[in-house]
Amino acid sequence: LMIRRPPRSTQSRSSAASDVYKRQSHNQPIPPPKQVQNDTIPPKTIPVQPQKPTPPPPLPPVSAVQNQTQVSSKYKVIHIVPHTHLDVGWLKTPEEYFNQNVKDIYRSVFSELGKNPDRRFSAVEMAFIDMYWRTIGDEEKQKILKYVENGQLEILNGGWVMNCLLYTSPSPRDS
Repeated sequence: LMIRRPPRSTQSRSSAASDVYKRQSHNQPIPPPKQVQNDTIPPKTIPVQPQKPTPPPPLPPVSAVQNQTQVSSKYKVIHIVPHTHLDVGWLKTPEEYFNQNVKDIYRSVFSELGKNPDRRFSAVEMAFIDMYWRTIGDEEKQKILKYVENGQLEILNGGWVMNCLLYTSPSPRDS
């Protein structure tokens, strides 16, 4: 339904309002848009050939990665450093952390260091190292000392807890 009205300059406000009223009062449904059917062009079917994914290039041997002179420039050398970041007494007491988490972490780490002499681990929190040291026997202590001597276990910082590198200025909470 289309209502034509005279140009605005000759139409009064009341007649414009009545045109709107006329359009609303008829309540005729708006016809749906015409469907365009294209019967002249047949649909294209393109056969899809399954493609095998290309395998990644072979990685250089570990010895070549350690001796970076043999690695070609197309490889990036990524260093993964297994280490601890165990906040002593953050949400729990140090004893709760040790008994619930840290003891198992150290057990599994030292077990893996014993299986492969190429593995390395860095520990930071002396508080937890001390707690672990007090719970193990002499045989386990000798193994840990051997890991330190051959460079598999590195104890960093030497502090009772890890220092916070993000704390650079006094906080209003400190005053």
